Amino acid sequence: MPEFDAPTDAELRNLWREYTDLQVRWLILEIRALRKSLERIEEWYVYTDKNVTNKGDLAGAQGQLHRLMHLLREEMRRARMR
Repeated sequence: MPEFDAPTDAELRNLWREYTDLQVRWLILEIRALRKSLERIEEWYVYTDKNVTNKGDLAGAQGQLHRLMHLLREEMRRARMR
């Protein structure tokens, strides 16, 4: 797929009003659902980072939890959520 700018929430709302086709609306709903999932994953990360003291091999600047947060934030920026 080519590079593209993700639609903003305002653009998605405009598309929802403009297009009544069921397939278009399903895609809009799927985008919103995926964005909500990203937000929940971020909440879980923040909770784990604050409340779990022994992260074992997942800890540290190069640990998997830290890498997960970088990936999550990058995806949220791409989706214009940040």
